[in-house]
Amino acid sequence: MQTVDERMKDCKTVAERIQHGVKTPGDYMEYLTCRAKEWIPDSLADINRNYHMNNCDGNIENNQLNQDLIDAAITAFINHVGASFCMDYGIYADDLKYKRKPLGSYKFGEDPWIREKP
Repeated sequence: MQTVDERMKDCKTVAERIQHGVKTPGDYMEYLTCRAKEWIPDSLADINRNYHMNNCDGNIENNQLNQDLIDAAITAFINHVGASFCMDYGIYADDLKYKRKPLGSYKFGEDPWIREKP
């Protein structure tokens, strides 16, 4: 079974991505999680750059405490979106550091995360 990213790799428009990539709420959750993982390395810089869009002053220090807070907020948001689809998605902040196994490649109750840091 292909992942959302695999199904979307040749899509050229947003409409194609929606039509071919995101077909179920689970696909949407996978997509949201993948995008969050891509954004995390640049999250503090992005928040500082876009300070006019948030309540920060643009001078947030790049330290582990601030990154942990961002990871916690992202995790809470992703789980909140999952709950809106009546899903207990159950992602933890540490899971944002790991790659998810392709859907259908693991059995119910097995760990869906590849526990090697990328």
